[in-house]
Amino acid sequence: MKWLGYKQLATGSVVLDMPDIKLRMKAPHVAALSEDAAQAGNEYIHAPTVRDSDKRLVCGRDRMAGALLKRRKRMWFHLVEATDQEIAELEERENIYRRHSDGERAQSLARLVELQKQKIRADEKASTGDSVPGAGTASKPPKDEKTITSEARKAVARAAGVSPAAVKQAEKRAAAKAEESAAPDEAEQEGAIVYELPDGFNAFGLIVSQDEIREIENITLVLGDWDKANRRTLGHLTDIEKAGGAALAPAHAQKIRERLQAAGHAIRDAIPSALCYFCKSLDTLRAACPACGGTGVVGMHGGDNVPPELKLAEPKARVAVNGKFVLVGAAENASVGADAKPAKSAKSIKVTQVDGSVADLDSVIDDDAQAF
Repeated sequence: MKWLGYKQLATGSVVLDMPDIKLRMKAPHVAALSEDAAQAGNEYIHAPTVRDSDKRLVCGRDRMAGALLKRRKRMWFHLVEATDQEIAELEERENIYRRHSDGERAQSLARLVELQKQKIRADEKASTGDSVPGAGTASKPPKDEKTITSEARKAVARAAGVSPAAVKQAEKRAAAKAEESAAPDEAEQEGAIVYELPDGFNAFGLIVSQDEIREIENITLVLGDWDKANRRTLGHLTDIEKAGGAALAPAHAQKIRERLQAAGHAIRDAIPSALCYFCKSLDTLRAACPACGGTGVVGMHGGDNVPPELKLAEPKARVAVNGKFVLVGAAENASVGADAKPAKSAKSIKVTQVDGSVADLDSVIDDDAQAF
């Protein structure tokens, strides 16, 4: 593997796995990453990695997705020349440092061990093939599977900053997870999993897709965990204040309390409590809706100061289109009516896909619903 330094490239020249990039472009953390880069001079602190020979994106898929969200036409990349085996290892090494779930990290460590074992076998084969033992000297026996596995775990442990025992445990968790995924559970045998909206969620009597319900349920659980953690921190602060004697000035303690309370209010306000009153999460209106920011949902104060016409339930549910309230069923026609303002065209950007084809970014995303 040889690192070639940094170079500015046209984003359209980088070969991308567009189905994966397209999914990442929808993720909230990618949008946040994109905004952060925009505020830091439109460049990332760690540039995405590209193989020089074929311009394939190796590492930094979230960063690339964030750049495409901003329609970036050129950006800095870290160039590397490496074999397919080394590329696979690079990808896994980056994965073990990402902030993901324990299960995902375990899978990355397990895959890295397998790649390291392949590398050890290849090196051993190359060394024995190039050398001839001297007269009267017995040839060195090949390493057994146990020795190779042990060496691979030690190498991965050094790279990940953990112990070989921790790597072994990660392999066991990854194997158990793979076994669990391979065996269909009861729900899968009976049919598709059915997701339900959180208690009290206001859908105005409208039909909400299972994909949207899953997203709403997931973010509700995440924000709920954050709120609990914030409350626990406030409790610890109260305990410290009651105990006294700690090297924490009352003025500092008060500032911490105020910020924690403000964070708690912000978290609870963000928990989805209703479909957006203005767009009702309709495909024709959601993306350009400023009230919900394109999410299709609002928090507990999302209905404050909202016109009563927009609080009506099915069959009288209405949405706001070009300053007018129209029935949900008529929203699609109203949004493209004669008085509708033409949408401002975004900058066109070309992307290169893994099959070698070049296409407009927007057309790839639009076709995704059918192709992927």
